[in-house]
This record gives sequence, C-alpha cells and structure tokens, in this order.
Amino acid sequence: MTYDEKSVVVLLKGGRLPSWYNLCEDVQASHSQLHVELMLSVAQEHKMMRLEGYRLISPMEYWERFWVIEFPSLSGAEAWIQAERAPPYGRYGYYEYHLARRSALQTYRAGSGEPDQVSGERDIDPHRIPELGVDRDVIVVLNFQRNRAKTEDAPASTSDYSEDSLCRSDTALSNSILAAESFELIAPQDNWDTVSIVELSQFTDVETWLDRKIELSRATNRGSSAYLCRKWSPEYFKLWAPRSTP
Repeated sequence: MTYDEKSVVVLLKGGRLPSWYNLCEDVQASHSQLHVELMLSVAQEHKMMRLEGYRLISPMEYWERFWVIEFPSLSGAEAWIQAERAPPYGRYGYYEYHLARRSALQTYRAGSGEPDQVSGERDIDPHRIPELGVDRDVIVVLNFQRNRAKTEDAPASTSDYSEDSLCRSDTALSNSILAAESFELIAPQDNWDTVSIVELSQFTDVETWLDRKIELSRATNRGSSAYLCRKWSPEYFKLWAPRSTP
C-alpha cells in the first residue's frame, strides 16, 4: 500500500460523557465557546489541513461521532489532542485517538480521482458557533477492517482492495458513490488497521456497497465492521482549515 507522508491524520472516536448533560445550558455554552477558541488557535498555529466530522446514526454507548483531523506534521496532531482534552470542556468528553496516514492510492470522487479541496464561506466567522446538525442528503459508511492474511494468500482477482479500484471496476457502485477514501493506522489495532469512509446518497446504494465489501472480505480473509453515519455540520467545520488539503 502507498501512503501519503505529507500529512498526519488524527482519527477520533468521540462523544460526551453523561456528566456533560448534568450541566446547565449556560455552563455548556460557556465551556463550548472556550473550547472552540482554543481549538481554532491550534488549527491556525499548526496549519490544520482538514477537520471533518460524522455522527453515527446509532451511537455505540459513549461513541457518538467520528472525526478526521489532518495536519502537515506530528506536532500539530499532538497539540490538537492535548488541547481537546484540556479542562473545562475536556473533562466531559469520551476520546479514542488513532494516528494514521492517508492512503494515497485509495481516494475516489465521482467523476474524478481527486479529493475535493477544503472550502467554505470565509466571510463567516468560525468563532461563532451555529446550530449544529447533520447533512441528511448523504449517508456515510465507516468500514473498519483488518487484513488477517498475507497478501500472497489472497486471490489475484481481489489483491487490489483499494476503494478507488473497487469503485472503478464496478459500474453500479461507481454511479452511486459520491466519494470514498481510506486511512491506514500507524499503529495497527487488534481488530482493525484500516478505515474507509464512503459517501452515498441512497440507502439501497449502502446495501449494495456493503454486500460487495462482505464478498471481498471473505475472499481476502479480512475482518471488517461497518457503521452508518451522517456528515456533521460540514459547511461549518470546513471553515476551520486555513488551507486546502493537498
């Protein structure tokens, strides 16, 4: 697999602890504003390249959201993690961090092979927190997987497991997928070492995608688990990145 070593990606499984909901609304608002100010300062200082969030349709206990946070260096990733857990806001969060690299050959966009550039309405002040919500026009599949067999053990027809290759080799999928990308963990976990993020517009397309992934998982002896999400306030969080993702 080929990696993009121009950046470091923080993958976060996050949520809020029950203690957060015991706070009154004014205290929640105050803590949230302080948190946003701190995180925006880290984003600017370390030239954050991307911040994108997804909300699970069905939360897994304290895990409610998945975040992709990208920096040009490890120092930015470290600063982000430290700031995110800082009190007072940080006391009320659930955090599971993983450092990863973007899989350079595993990015697909409908109509092209290039990812969209991070964009947003720059005249909107990201320091002012809007009402946050999900984008209901897109369904996102998070697919966590781990290769449990050596590459040479996989059939030749399935040796190329990239999202890009899968999309381009299956006409039905390529017509229904809005975007797909993969990230490879720097430190593999016991049950996953790669996560793919796939955007689709229809639930029937999600079923088709999952059927195809299950078929490939069996053929390549890969374990996998999938979660359905919605993009979390994408237009707002695009404003956080001071420059475009390469």
